[in-house]
Amino acid sequence: MFSFIVNFIQEIFLCFGSIAWGVVRFFTPNSLVFRSLQGSVAVVTGAGSGIGRLMALRLALEEGCEVMCCDIDSAGCEATVASILEKGGKGQSFKVDVTQRGKVYEIAERIKAEIGDKEVTILINNAGIVAGGELLNVDDTKIRQIMEVNALSHFWTIKAFLPGMIQAGDGHIVTIASAGGLVVASSHIVPYYCSKFAAVGLDEALAFELEFTNKSFIRTTVICPYFIDTGMFEGAHSPVLPISTPDYVANRTIDAVKASEEWVMIPSYTRLAVLLKILTTSTPTNHCSDRGEKMDVAGTRSPYDNRQNPSRGPVTYPGGRKKRQWTPSAQHSEILRDDNSFKVDVTQRDKVYEIAGRIKAEIGDKEVTILINNAGIVAGGELLNVDDTKIQQMMEVNALSHFWTIKAFLPGMIHAGDGHIVSIASVAGLAVGSSHMVPYYCSKFAVVGLDEALAFELEFTNKSFIRTTVICPYFIDTGMFEGVRSPLVPILTPDYVANRTIDAVKASEDWVVIPSYSRLAVPFLQLLKESDHHQLDPVHVVMGNEACDLDSSVSALVYAFFLSQDSNGSPVVPVLNVLRSELHLRTEVVFWLEKNDVPIHLCPCRDEISLPTLQGWDLLRLHLVDHHVLPAWQRNLEPAVVEILDHHPIAPSAPPPPSFAKIELVGSCSSLVTREIMQSATPSILTPQLARLLIGPIVLDTANFSVTAGKATSVDVAFSTALKLILDAETGSETDLATFMDQLNAARRDLSSLTPEEVLCKDRKVLSCAEGEVAISALPVLAEPWVTSSNEAYVAVCTCPFQVTLVMGYHVGSHDTIERDLLIGGGNERLRQMISTALESSPLLSLSEGRRLPHPPVAGAGSPLVAYSQGNPSASRKQVLPLVLGILSPRRVGSLSPSAMANGRGTAEDGHRHVPNPYEPYCRNGLHVEKVAQAMQLLGIDPTPASLASSSQASSSQNSCPYTPLNSVAEEGSGSEWENSGADAGGMLLPSFNNRDIVERIRRKRGAAELDAASYPFTPKNSYVEPSTLDEAFAMQGRQEMVLRGVREALLQADSSEG
Repeated sequence: MFSFIVNFIQEIFLCFGSIAWGVVRFFTPNSLVFRSLQGSVAVVTGAGSGIGRLMALRLALEEGCEVMCCDIDSAGCEATVASILEKGGKGQSFKVDVTQRGKVYEIAERIKAEIGDKEVTILINNAGIVAGGELLNVDDTKIRQIMEVNALSHFWTIKAFLPGMIQAGDGHIVTIASAGGLVVASSHIVPYYCSKFAAVGLDEALAFELEFTNKSFIRTTVICPYFIDTGMFEGAHSPVLPISTPDYVANRTIDAVKASEEWVMIPSYTRLAVLLKILTTSTPTNHCSDRGEKMDVAGTRSPYDNRQNPSRGPVTYPGGRKKRQWTPSAQHSEILRDDNSFKVDVTQRDKVYEIAGRIKAEIGDKEVTILINNAGIVAGGELLNVDDTKIQQMMEVNALSHFWTIKAFLPGMIHAGDGHIVSIASVAGLAVGSSHMVPYYCSKFAVVGLDEALAFELEFTNKSFIRTTVICPYFIDTGMFEGVRSPLVPILTPDYVANRTIDAVKASEDWVVIPSYSRLAVPFLQLLKESDHHQLDPVHVVMGNEACDLDSSVSALVYAFFLSQDSNGSPVVPVLNVLRSELHLRTEVVFWLEKNDVPIHLCPCRDEISLPTLQGWDLLRLHLVDHHVLPAWQRNLEPAVVEILDHHPIAPSAPPPPSFAKIELVGSCSSLVTREIMQSATPSILTPQLARLLIGPIVLDTANFSVTAGKATSVDVAFSTALKLILDAETGSETDLATFMDQLNAARRDLSSLTPEEVLCKDRKVLSCAEGEVAISALPVLAEPWVTSSNEAYVAVCTCPFQVTLVMGYHVGSHDTIERDLLIGGGNERLRQMISTALESSPLLSLSEGRRLPHPPVAGAGSPLVAYSQGNPSASRKQVLPLVLGILSPRRVGSLSPSAMANGRGTAEDGHRHVPNPYEPYCRNGLHVEKVAQAMQLLGIDPTPASLASSSQASSSQNSCPYTPLNSVAEEGSGSEWENSGADAGGMLLPSFNNRDIVERIRRKRGAAELDAASYPFTPKNSYVEPSTLDEAFAMQGRQEMVLRGVREALLQADSSEG
């Protein structure tokens, strides 16, 4: 126990010491710590061309080094040395194939003989090659060559020159890796990624060992550039990241050597991709059904392997979720015969292919659809003491052999249309945490890189039906790590790792760390290293609401792009507030993003980035769009919120929003995002692609500006018009917004690929109360026909795990007409009856008499459902939520009633005093006259049309709103409450009415104000009136046509005046 405490305290002090040193270096300019390289002897491999030649020239001519240039291209190498000598520098040329370790050691001896009593103190491992192509089409010899040049050769050069550095008491080993050694971002170069991951792992493990063995005077640097314009990546391009120039990379590398930087990414902001990767989490999903697939397990010799595969051969795994330890059943006895085991050395690719052929012959017309690459070995010891053959064997068994087994069985998986490739890696493939295992770490980094690159390629080439999983366990008690102990993380049992691996296969998990909490070490170790030499900029995360509807998703993506244009180098990340496994439920989101060329697989979901971890490091800057209140399970992120942009009303029970919140009751948050961009210093970023992205949710949320829907405000109309003009200019023709509406509605209504349970989850909000939870699901189809169309749908509603379930359906018909209906069900009879009574009596919904739906003759159907037709189609779930919330919340003296929530006006429950309604100011702001004027001026439209300026309305602030008559639906006798409010009362958004008396009052007000009906192209916001009760011209004019006509006329006038 005492030893445990001492070790634990030692670990804590080491952590805090590293952090303290990082803080010191954070505030120390590099210029103050640059060291002189004058007189040093440097070895540069791959010096015959590209950045190798440029680094050699810089070292010799500017830094005063004597440079030993090594390359397999002797002519190029000699040309480099000739340039050095011509300009007065010192250098020599050596032809060497770095993959031949004997030749490397021979050249090292020649170099030592040339420099006499000096030692090589700078080694730059720069030699590298790449080969493109789909993995199955890359020649095996090329794969081996890439791994040997880019990774394995580093062992030979390090072992050749490291002893001299130790002798000299000074040294620096530089590894030219790649950004592809940290994160995968392109396809068709799987071996290259694997080799560069290995190079990064080698550097990290070597640095750890040198520190651990008191040789920290030998420094290490790993350089991770994006693609470099050297010819190796000819034709490569990126719309986001520029191709780096060789000059810049070479100079940045030498600067890093002089500043003793450990880790350099080029360009520096690409480290955001690494930060996102190390913050991703592995969240197990529900298990799939048992599939009875053929499984091939490579390396079935250890106790761990035997538990994974008792037969030591291809098996069928029938285990259920509860039955963790599998005992083979009689029906599988044929599969477990001894003659189904195969002896093979996985490092011999020809033998692997031969065994693959035998396995295919054994299983007949079936295919191997599960491949577990588990074979692995380890050898401990200080790198200089590890035998070369053992190093090569570890790399071949642990990493290179995976290529041969994958190439042997992947074609069959493609043919079968199903497959799963599992790579048994290690936590050592993610971060270095121990010494004396440099080759092992290198090989496991390579495995992780291979898995990630293969997964990316399969996705890119439309083979995502073949899944991949990488398993990263801590040390396992199999005998390979005998004697290993840790005071913090226990040694794992083979049983647990084997079962967790199979569970991961069944659940199709991509990445598994065992034990799960050990993955916290990955970002911690990476960021400690980063903090030594780089400024850790805050990460600005733009996140939409939990519904993750189209408006929320597009707002997050576009607003993040907008913020990134002026973020002073700080990373800006959009986050779709949904689990990746549930993103497909948002059918309209997937459709619209794909239609506008947004790569969905690159859009981070909320389970793919750890916001609490970022917040714990004080790096999180959270921007909320399309919502202003975080759910309870995310409430701890509130201190990180720095901006709010929302169009939802503030709940009466919610605390006042912070001062930086921008909350305005408009139809779509995308309208507010558009306004933010257009009123910024960079409105030109609104490309046609962004304009199309933004106008989609505006059209969808406002039902294409339907008068009946009553959702559009002047802000929506004004800025959608601006977006439409951008699209018109691109195509040279009129953009048909109705087509967008039809496409999005079709995508939203496409429920063919979803189960009834998924349909209900597609857009569901849950309210909590003392008695339980109430769920309100919104359906893009009418609820009653959907639930009666199948017994499964009826049972799905009745068996929802909530006390009460409300299903609100809607249908957009011809001419943008909207129908709505409502279903109520649930097992809590009292709570259900209370909610039903309240909704039935609410004038907001105008519900029909409830109809009890027939009970289907199936088990588990639960209590019967009650259906209603909704008389007021403008009342969506947005208006129903506060009503239900008011029913569930305990009544308090002076609290707001549900009617007050609906009306947007403050009332007192006790009837004696007026309680300010926090909903009201934001209702008013929805059509605030100044906001409208500002929006219309952006479009070149006079915010005070002549038809209004000549009217006899008393208030000029009323006339300044070209759309909605001020308080046009206010009841008589209530005007005194706001008549003195002046301009602040402009454009109050009032509740929906369907009352003849109210309609008559509207007519009288319009007549008294002498308003021209034709000057108002649409009905007041949220005012539901029958067309027959208003002037025919007023009722028939569509708001969109009127506004677009006005915009075109304004533009023509502007053109003529300028002409």
